[in-house]
Amino acid sequence: MTESGLGVDTHNLDGALRVYESCGFVAVQRHCIYRKPLLLD
Repeated sequence: MTESGLGVDTHNLDGALRVYESCGFVAVQRHCIYRKPLLLD
């Protein structure tokens, strides 16, 4: 294996992004997820 990939929540309060970056991972792609609450009657 020559490389590895993973996904991380950048708003993770435990600092997961910093942990992975400190291990040498580099962000190569970012995704936006939009949410909207649904009103249930």
